[in-house]
Amino acid sequence: MQYHYVVTAHKPSSVQSAVKGAFIDPSATNLIVAKNHILEIYHDANDSVRLMAEYVLNGQIQTLDVLHPKDRITALILITTSKKQFAVLSWDSMSGKIITESFGSLIERLGRPMDEGTLTAVDPKCRAIAMMAYQGTLKVIPVVADEAMRRSAGRYAKNYCGGSELWPYSTKYSVSATTTEASAVTGTATLPISPTTPTLAMSKVSVVGEKHPSKGKGKAVQGEIAVGDLYSGHLFRIEELKVLDMAFLHGCGKPTIAILHEDNAMIRSVQVYEAHTIINDKLAGVWAQGNVGPTASHILALPRGGALVLGQGFITFIDGDRSKVVVSTGWSDVTAHEIIDPHAGERVLVGDDE
Repeated sequence: MQYHYVVTAHKPSSVQSAVKGAFIDPSATNLIVAKNHILEIYHDANDSVRLMAEYVLNGQIQTLDVLHPKDRITALILITTSKKQFAVLSWDSMSGKIITESFGSLIERLGRPMDEGTLTAVDPKCRAIAMMAYQGTLKVIPVVADEAMRRSAGRYAKNYCGGSELWPYSTKYSVSATTTEASAVTGTATLPISPTTPTLAMSKVSVVGEKHPSKGKGKAVQGEIAVGDLYSGHLFRIEELKVLDMAFLHGCGKPTIAILHEDNAMIRSVQVYEAHTIINDKLAGVWAQGNVGPTASHILALPRGGALVLGQGFITFIDGDRSKVVVSTGWSDVTAHEIIDPHAGERVLVGDDE
């Protein structure tokens, strides 16, 4: 009997996503690039970038985001895979490797998967993460954003989800290099990692609920909380089924998310929810903006408030208390966008498919 062994001759070169942040060194900016199942970390050296680390994951990277709580020295990386798994990664300066801070699964028994894949959004103050893997359901995961929240973590967890106690340390999450399945029965979960070198599998990982050596000195204590840890998420039903993009807004007292969606009449609108307040098991609506354009595809939150809706040939500024402003442009389908000056938010770089 004849067998064929088929492999790819080259590593993936197409970039799925790219983000920036102080991931390795708090005084330097790193460029993190996702290429299919490969995660590359670059260092910004004046007028050039230098590859510092490369890791292979056993799973195709779907989304890539950066979290940087204000009381944490370096940033965290949030990744989701095409199999609806997610992980929060950090850099351990002691070992010079990536470690897994938290891990979970977005798989639900019921629900229709999103046509465009999983969507994620991170609150600007790192108070919450929102993920959407199925139509009509939004998963909100609270994050320990600072030292004040860490000290009052139990009270915050109770208030966050309308009185339901979502304590994150009742179940341990372990990471193994030999298993790639998550078990909801035993409460154990593993990061989808390839056994080849270099990989995340060789990194020393931390168990949620125990102190990692890089987080401080002292004996590991069950239930100890660190800035950047995740709570157990809560799943909310929303009326918007076809969601195109979403983003947390800046300058809000509570985590507030704007969702760009399309209704049955093919009209694209923006609905804003307060991801901290629950009314009758639903998120509280704040404001909405109807008919933001027939080709609207991306929404970008601005540091000074409001958001930009990007579409083919136009850009729209929306804010709850202000009138809608529409400007015509010459670009085609938008594929990427980034705020050039994050603090002022006055300039935005936009790229299209041409």
